[in-house]
Amino acid sequence: MARLHLGLVLTVCMAATRPSSAIRAGSLDSGQWWETKDFADFTKTARVRRAAEDLAGLESVYTQGYERAKALGNLAAQISYLSNLGTALMLAVRYAPALEAYLEASALAERVGDWSAFGGVAV
Repeated sequence: MARLHLGLVLTVCMAATRPSSAIRAGSLDSGQWWETKDFADFTKTARVRRAAEDLAGLESVYTQGYERAKALGNLAAQISYLSNLGTALMLAVRYAPALEAYLEASALAERVGDWSAFGGVAV
């Protein structure tokens, strides 16, 4: 239960920092996609999966979100989805792929100078 709460706190903290971080990261479409229906749909689906303790489904949602963000070139969204993917994998006790997702998110955050996201991933 403690892992679930920590993951939820991290998810909320990361989501709360996204709009300004997206702009700082220079994503051309950050204001056009990050806060749109696409993002809301991914978030809603992730909440449902998490509430149902469907970790495989949660992993799938975050993977799809990451792929969508990657296709759009939205680095802030990529960082967030990778970090959330790491949390989903950690909750599923899949530590090696969780670490890979966290390290990739951290490297992206460092590359674009998003120190808020960098710190969030480190937590």
